[in-house]
Amino acid sequence: MKTFITAILITCMLALCNKNVTTTSKYKGNWEGGYSGAADSGSFAFNIDINGLVKGHVNSNVTSNTFQVIGSVNSNGVLNLPLGNPASGGTFSGKLEDNICSGTWENVITNPTSRGTWSGEKVQENTVQ
Repeated sequence: MKTFITAILITCMLALCNKNVTTTSKYKGNWEGGYSGAADSGSFAFNIDINGLVKGHVNSNVTSNTFQVIGSVNSNGVLNLPLGNPASGGTFSGKLEDNICSGTWENVITNPTSRGTWSGEKVQENTVQ
């Protein structure tokens, strides 16, 4: 009986070990668009990899600054995208659905806090600079 239970446990463990677990973000690809608010406006472009890691940049029309962004999108399309380093105080958050994305942004470093909305779309591969 002990040998039978051991054999079943080993079989189950081998089956689990051999299972290929691949997570591919359905949002993978290049995205771009624009943002606006009372104090700032500009454009953004980012790439989402197969794991939901987001990397790209945001360009301000007001300050002419470019901020690097690194964040994530979860399996439900919820985006969390801080601007630059934590001291920059900026965050884009929102939702991706199908081939469109939208949400809100804010910069808590400014006084008063700057905020607004953003929107964009998925674009063809190799078009994000």
